[in-house]
Amino acid sequence: MDMEHTNHNWDSASKKVLNEAGLHKAPADFMPNIMNAIAKAGLQHIQYKPLISKKGWFVILLAGVTILALIVLNIPIERNYLDGVNLSVADKLKEAIGPLEFSKTVLYSIGFLGLFLIQLPFLKRLLDRRVSR
Repeated sequence: MDMEHTNHNWDSASKKVLNEAGLHKAPADFMPNIMNAIAKAGLQHIQYKPLISKKGWFVILLAGVTILALIVLNIPIERNYLDGVNLSVADKLKEAIGPLEFSKTVLYSIGFLGLFLIQLPFLKRLLDRRVSR
């Protein structure tokens, strides 16, 4: 069978099906019904809830003010809490790796990746709450 004959068969078959189905007109109130359904669906009120609560912002502000006060007032921070830590493992690891240096671009990309990975669980929980409503 050649291609032209196959196309003709498809043409005639599709014309026959369309002629048998005929043309149907939509009811007169079809468009207003659709618009009313869209309007009703759009009326759902979405409650705004910030990702960081007021208590969270207060903690962030308090930490920022504390750090700023320590820097401005030049208050020395004692490091007595690190005196009991055995750092021999860290020294051995440092010797094994050697002098490893990273460019600023690599450090920034690692930092942004870390921030992204920290945000994922919070955003997932937020989206799960919105879907479950």
